[in-house]
Amino acid sequence: MAATSLAASLALAVVPALGVLLPATGAAETPPLPPQTVRPALLFLLPGASWQELTQPSVRAAWRWLESQATIASLTTRTGSGYDATAAYLTIGAGSRAYRVPDSAGTAWQGTEDQDGWPAMVWYRLWTGYDPGSAQIVYPGAAAIANAHTRADHPVTPGLLTAALARLGIATAVVGNADLPGEPWRPVALVGMDGQGRVRLGRVDSGLNRPDPTAAGGLHLDPDLVGATVERALRTGSTGWVVVEWSDLERLQRSRDRFLPENLTRLREKELIRAGQWLQRWWPRFQQAAGGRLLLTVTSPYPASQYAAAGELLTPLLVYPQPAGWLTSATTRWPGVVANLDIAPSLWEYITAGRAGPLTGSMGRPWRVVPVPTGTTAEASQVSQETAATKASQVTPGATTAEVSQSDLWQRAAAFARFESAVSRLRPVVLRGYVLSLLVVFVTAILFLIERAGIPVFPSVKNRPHPRWLRGCLNGAVLALAFGPMALLIVPPLYPYGSTVTFLSVWAAGLLAAASVTAATRSTLGGLLTMAGLTTAALMVDTWLGSPWMRTSLLGYDPAVGARYYGIGNEYMGVLVGASTLLWTTILDLVPGPVRRAMVGDPTAGWDHWKTWRWWWWAGEALAVLVTAVIALPFWGANFGGGLTAAAAGIVATLGIREENRRWERGTDQPDPLVSPGPVPTADTASRRGWGLTRAGWWWTVLAIAAVVVVLAVVDALRPEESRSHLGILVHQVGEGGGSALLLQTIYRKLATNLKIMRYSIWTWGFALGLVVLFLFFLRPSPGFRRLLSGRPYQARGLMAATVASLVGFAVNDSGVVAAATSLIFPASSLLLVALGCSINQNAP
Repeated sequence: MAATSLAASLALAVVPALGVLLPATGAAETPPLPPQTVRPALLFLLPGASWQELTQPSVRAAWRWLESQATIASLTTRTGSGYDATAAYLTIGAGSRAYRVPDSAGTAWQGTEDQDGWPAMVWYRLWTGYDPGSAQIVYPGAAAIANAHTRADHPVTPGLLTAALARLGIATAVVGNADLPGEPWRPVALVGMDGQGRVRLGRVDSGLNRPDPTAAGGLHLDPDLVGATVERALRTGSTGWVVVEWSDLERLQRSRDRFLPENLTRLREKELIRAGQWLQRWWPRFQQAAGGRLLLTVTSPYPASQYAAAGELLTPLLVYPQPAGWLTSATTRWPGVVANLDIAPSLWEYITAGRAGPLTGSMGRPWRVVPVPTGTTAEASQVSQETAATKASQVTPGATTAEVSQSDLWQRAAAFARFESAVSRLRPVVLRGYVLSLLVVFVTAILFLIERAGIPVFPSVKNRPHPRWLRGCLNGAVLALAFGPMALLIVPPLYPYGSTVTFLSVWAAGLLAAASVTAATRSTLGGLLTMAGLTTAALMVDTWLGSPWMRTSLLGYDPAVGARYYGIGNEYMGVLVGASTLLWTTILDLVPGPVRRAMVGDPTAGWDHWKTWRWWWWAGEALAVLVTAVIALPFWGANFGGGLTAAAAGIVATLGIREENRRWERGTDQPDPLVSPGPVPTADTASRRGWGLTRAGWWWTVLAIAAVVVVLAVVDALRPEESRSHLGILVHQVGEGGGSALLLQTIYRKLATNLKIMRYSIWTWGFALGLVVLFLFFLRPSPGFRRLLSGRPYQARGLMAATVASLVGFAVNDSGVVAAATSLIFPASSLLLVALGCSINQNAP
């Protein structure tokens, strides 16, 4: 909790000041826009639709009319309540991850309908206290929805887009009805209502349906009535946004348990075909009614349950007419992927033609088009499911190097959705197996060391010598697991073969790497340093290139979950911090330097030896600074919490090395070799209490981290708005009037997420084991542990720095337990290898 309080105090002290210094960018009160400047948009919802369904030949034929001019993307659908349908509808209109609608909120009603024997307007006035005004549709349970979001841990304003358009004199219309007999249900109103639960135009009443014994619930939307309602709304000069739900799909979702799976699939395909044909037939009339300026957006707000269960959480998004290409946004920075948060600010920007500034209050960002050169004569070859799922160059939507057809874009998007579905399915299984392997190997090694220390753990074997092969197996297993993060970067082509093959491949790659580096370096610790160097280089290069390897790794980030889309995620951030810190501090023990010369009985070594060590020291410092920059800067890793974690590791290691040299110097009256080079005499380190910093060192650490906060916040906040990461957005929101309340809400959200992940994540056990061992050893090390690292003082300082960084990473990241655990993989492995290397049983066979 001390680290958490420190992080909160630094943020409260620094970020509000930055908000005062930076210019506010909030949109001022804007007068109504002239009707002729408003560009209307039509949002067409296909509840539960997937790329798998849209790319079926029969369905594809019904939508082929818009292929040539449709920009496409996969939509992330996670909300504040997971993948709940009502939360998904609310999220679109709020531009922030909303929560599910409480059961007490009921549904929307036409103003002319009766609810429980009384006019819906009566219930609306009673429950909300608002005047419906000229609204044609009301949501009497709007107060219950608002109350449910007062406890949100992030800003959510239901109906944000509609309310903002209404202030400009622009009306919204919604059309759709998903009733079942005796069960009214009109969720489309959640997208288009304002914050008070009102919709200016449209129809959601039961009159939109007509009897049909071949449809779910015996009801079908009347296509002509729906089309006429939309056309009438578009002819109203003040209408800027029309939301249409193909409610027959929603009806099928509500009654899915009544159908056999194959029959449900057939009925869904039938409805998707009808939807495409209906839209094609009415589109020219809609364009004419809108004056030829209508923009069509087709999407599914949430994945159908059968696809969500299979891990296919990305849904289709089509924008027509647009240049052929992928959609992306500042939220994802990933061509071909946009967030559901981005729909509201994107439509706002289009409808207002950018004249009203950004949509204040939305956490999303407007999307933009990444053009892709398309073929004009023949379609590119179809991408097969097996090939597309195993080749990153084909599953990554952003690949634009070759000329492709628009049809191929759809196939690429569908293949990418399948690939991410495999990632979602494999991630928990493979990572759980990896963490359990870490626990088993580390605990076994610790028990082995306890036995070697003379403490009988298993009395039945206490007098038997341990064979050399057991220590060799433990060394190999520790090295193989340390290579695990690298192995997870190279096994994506094996995902289609399942979790067992993937997991065994990670082990096989680790054992092969362990054998190779051990043979090359003739030392297990040297092999671990080689792995640390390769891992550090690979992760930094990958971050510079835009994280193409981490995006497909199970230890990277899953866009379907929507936790992170760009930069470096907390999992690999922790690995990078731990590996780089261990690398440069341990190398200093291998180079003739001030402490090493004294320890080997060479206190009179000259300036040449000191100069060699000094260059290695400066190279290590440069690596620590570079790692911090790569992780933290918004145009590279864009991980603010990770930047603080890396900075803490580098600062503690630097100050620790300085104090280590001073401890050796204090044995005589000689000056500090970091200040004045010269001979360093030997000194007795047996009285050392531990490898922690002095009180002054800890204060310098706090001040240095505060300086890093300021630098990162200023660099990010001064970037263009569309390029800022979450830190720069937060600084500007504070400057626009959010104040300390917004900052405290952000800190609370991160802490709440951290505690939630701790309860469910398998990484919690790995973090606890590594932290307890390292923490106790370094704060109050036993005499045996002091002797173990007495010949490696700089490595000991690096291990202490990694331990502190683990605590900082846990405190300042919203999935801190993951970062804290992965940052200890290399340090804990090195400690075990050193201990195992000192426990050779000379009498073993």
